[in-house]
Amino acid sequence: MKRGDIYLVSPDPTQGREQHGQRPVLIISPAEFNEATKLPVVLPITNGGE
Repeated sequence: MKRGDIYLVSPDPTQGREQHGQRPVLIISPAEFNEATKLPVVLPITNGGE
């Protein structure tokens, strides 16, 4: 995984009003961090809202 990659993830388990199913996320952490920790920092991608 490297910064700028987009992955589909399934954020399970979900609670309350959280979205269910697969959602795209953008990797924002550097590849070196991802390799060392196996825990990339991601931002969910959305199509808007209110």
